[in-house]
Amino acid sequence: MSVQRSPTGGSQPDISKMSDLVSDSSITFRKRKLPFGVECACSEELGGMRSELSRISSLLEKYIVSNELILKTMQENITDIKNQIADIKLTNERSHSAMQVKMESLESDLNKLKISSKSAPITLENELILGEQIIQEIQQRKNREKNIVLVGLPEQIASTPEDRLSKDEAEVFKTISSVKESKNRTGSSTIDVHKPSLWYYKLLTFLEKKNDVKGKGLDSLMGDAEVEQQIGRTNQKKLTRERNIEIKKEKQKGTEGKLMHSEYMWARKWKKLVSSEISLRN
Repeated sequence: MSVQRSPTGGSQPDISKMSDLVSDSSITFRKRKLPFGVECACSEELGGMRSELSRISSLLEKYIVSNELILKTMQENITDIKNQIADIKLTNERSHSAMQVKMESLESDLNKLKISSKSAPITLENELILGEQIIQEIQQRKNREKNIVLVGLPEQIASTPEDRLSKDEAEVFKTISSVKESKNRTGSSTIDVHKPSLWYYKLLTFLEKKNDVKGKGLDSLMGDAEVEQQIGRTNQKKLTRERNIEIKKEKQKGTEGKLMHSEYMWARKWKKLVSSEISLRN
């Protein structure tokens, strides 16, 4: 059996009566246990805290989900950006290589232009010189149109070019002065055929007498080519007359086979005459 002990004389259950010498650390407080069925005042606060915690947890879940979506989108965007950067690098490399090729081609073209520009003045100068030479040649040919070429003159032996030139001029003058005036008939001696005349004159008196030169059927002095053409035309007329006479005779005799043969022979003669005339004209 427990003996109920009385408190010691030094204890003081009433704290309000404690002296000032006693420190606060020695004072303890105890809460009395509430009777059953009586709710504590902190239960409402605890309920509020639970509701707040549940709301905060739901907010955190939503935040986590949204963050996951954002992170996923960011990762996809980063991947796209990396791919685009790789494409840009590849395009830049290709553009750089193409620019290098173009620069090399431009440099080569520039070098060619430099070389051509250096040679252009020389080429232009050569073309100008060639043009001047052509003009001089044309002028010289124009001046030589009425020149006379003498063949067979003896070569002069002299110490200086001036003496040789003077001797050549004297020999040429002597040769020209020895040419005499004459008139010759060309062609066969036939009564009914006109024979053209070929005239030879001294060159020194040609300008004085050219208006007095009258040939039969010729109005002025003709050269060799003109005389040959006149002969060809005369022969054509002669052949035509002879052919007509021969055809008339064959028709009167009534020999058609001989007529056809004569036509063939006259055609051959005519063709030969025309070809010879064309060669003379050329």
